[in-house]
Amino acid sequence: MKIIDVHHHLLNEDHYAEGLLRTMDACGIERVCLSALGRFGRRLFLKAQWNGKTAGNPEVLAAIRAHPDRFVGFGFVQLGVDGPDLVDRLAD
Repeated sequence: MKIIDVHHHLLNEDHYAEGLLRTMDACGIERVCLSALGRFGRRLFLKAQWNGKTAGNPEVLAAIRAHPDRFVGFGFVQLGVDGPDLVDRLAD
């Protein structure tokens, strides 16, 4: 049976993707769907609890390109801020 984690936010921390891959292997997870949050994600965490940065679309794309057999990507579009051109670029 394939196990896929369909909701995981990539963080901009040194070697985060490599650590995630090790955890996936330890848990028997074959693939992970990575989500970007970029600048929006900074408002979701209390500074006292979280001191990293949420990754944006470019970082998610880099992780997918580095590990296409393990990561699937979801781009982030901030409604009311980003235009339809971003949706087209993400689809490409």
